[in-house]
Amino acid sequence: MDGQRQLIDDTKQLIVYKPTNSTSNVALCVMVKNETLYLDEFVDFHYALGFSPIIIYDNSDDFDLMYGLHPLDEYAYRSWYESREDIHEHLRLIHYPTGNEKFPHHLSQVQCIKQDAANSTFVSLFDADEFLGTSCVVCCITLQVYRKSSNISHIM
Repeated sequence: MDGQRQLIDDTKQLIVYKPTNSTSNVALCVMVKNETLYLDEFVDFHYALGFSPIIIYDNSDDFDLMYGLHPLDEYAYRSWYESREDIHEHLRLIHYPTGNEKFPHHLSQVQCIKQDAANSTFVSLFDADEFLGTSCVVCCITLQVYRKSSNISHIM
């Protein structure tokens, strides 16, 4: 009985986020390297779901998404970023070479949460081969959402 009472008492401490204005947003952060061929589908899918801004950390040495030629560009001379001028206002492209860092995704995720998406209501962290699914199980596995006001000190 005491354990049950404790569980009930603990639930009183839950805080449910309720947006109060139209400036609420969900930022999406993703680190990529050599994934240009698949990035259009990833960005289009998540942009259509309402993620904005989409913050892409380009882990290539030469900042391929900004300066490398997009292999599927119909004009054959533009970079991936130049070919996506339709959604520039929702994209942030950051050159993030990590060399031989042991956990490069971890570093970009910390930067995303604490700096680049600090003004977003929520932040989601994805790999470029992960898509938000409609199944609750898939959502729980592929989407990690951190509320801006959450205690994220454990990440460091």
